[in-house]
Amino acid sequence: MQPQELAPTLELQPRGLTESEVAARRSQGLVNVLPVKTSRTYLQILCENVFTVINDILFALALALVLLGQVSDAVVSV
Repeated sequence: MQPQELAPTLELQPRGLTESEVAARRSQGLVNVLPVKTSRTYLQILCENVFTVINDILFALALALVLLGQVSDAVVSV
């Protein structure tokens, strides 16, 4: 058989649900409901933004100054 001969026998139009079928499925609870999920929590975002490499270096310098008794220098410079 040639493709031209098969074309009239194939149903090329996709068939979806009718409005009444959709209403019946909704009333039975047969719907797709995806939960809304964020990729990160607020705590994860905060930690990723606060504990960067440069901030870690500055925190270490501030801690070193505090341990050396230079609290005012630690507060002002870091």
